[in-house]
Amino acid sequence: MSFKEYEVIAIPNSNTLLINYGINNGAKRGQTLRIIEKGPRILIDEHDYGTYDAIKAIVEIHAPYEQFSECKLFNYSTINVLSPLQSLLKQTKKEEMTLSGVTPTPMPMPPTITPISVGDIAQLTNE
Repeated sequence: MSFKEYEVIAIPNSNTLLINYGINNGAKRGQTLRIIEKGPRILIDEHDYGTYDAIKAIVEIHAPYEQFSECKLFNYSTINVLSPLQSLLKQTKKEEMTLSGVTPTPMPMPPTITPISVGDIAQLTNE
């Protein structure tokens, strides 16, 4: 699957990016884009699996304009307000585990993640 690619055109402040994807291109509030650093191509047995990109951030369109969109990084969490049973509720924790008994294959590493800057690629992924 190939994602449509756009570009970071401005960074007005530390929590806002402007992307050259606007209402004229179909931009809608709430869509998500990956800000990436292009990585090396993954070729295995002559099959091209695409590039192994470094993901700098996943941002959401906050305000689409005619030819660009204002994007922000959001953190979503659930808060149970005034629940007397809140301390009894279960919480889920996600933890990365190490695979055992595997033999790693030689392959390229993704590029080093650098700070987001004007000109970076923004992929429309809607994840």
